[in-house]
Amino acid sequence: MDALVIVILGLAAFTAVVRPFYRSRSTPPIEETGTAASADAGGTARAALEEEIARYGLALRAGTVCGRCGNANPDHSRFCMECGRQLATAGPAGAGRS
Repeated sequence: MDALVIVILGLAAFTAVVRPFYRSRSTPPIEETGTAASADAGGTARAALEEEIARYGLALRAGTVCGRCGNANPDHSRFCMECGRQLATAGPAGAGRS
């Protein structure tokens, strides 16, 4: 009886380890589909991603990325637009100097 339980647990562990490797090979990457619609969707997705990266870059330079939720807030924001937490800095370094 103990041997049967050990064999079942061993098979379950083996399946849990091997299954993700098997499933990742069965799904082709987006780039391999080769259709015009997917190429257009990939270009649109890439442009949206580039825009999001630029937005986060600006927020990082301005110091307006929320420490709680990670939202990139506009320049000179005092509170996070997503969760409402007060931001550590209000605008870029040197703002408000005369």
